[in-house]
Amino acid sequence: MTFSSAEEKRSLLERAFGAGGFFLFRLALVATAAFLTGAIIQRTWLARFAVKFPFVTFDEVSEAADASTVAIKALQDELAKESARTDLFGETLVSLGGKTSLALDDLSARIGRLDERTSAIEHRRGRQ
Repeated sequence: MTFSSAEEKRSLLERAFGAGGFFLFRLALVATAAFLTGAIIQRTWLARFAVKFPFVTFDEVSEAADASTVAIKALQDELAKESARTDLFGETLVSLGGKTSLALDDLSARIGRLDERTSAIEHRRGRQ
């Protein structure tokens, strides 16, 4: 019977996922999850949803809502102005349409009288 007193050298992964190391890894994972959950709950509770990353920024919901309200009000005002202009333009077209109709009726009557005169002149020439 031989006994050896020398310990084997284990790698970092073997020690990390060994009996004691795996427990520490799980403990770190649970602590990280608890921290992130707490951060989400705090932001929800305080209603502060702004997030800033190097490549994108999400502003506060209240600031975005205020900016949206102002933009919607400006759009509504512009829409009301355009609607008023369109109504005025429509009224102008209706008025011009009526005047154009009267002018066309008058022109048609004049053409009719000219046709009658032309026929009368041709009729006189035909007799001569």
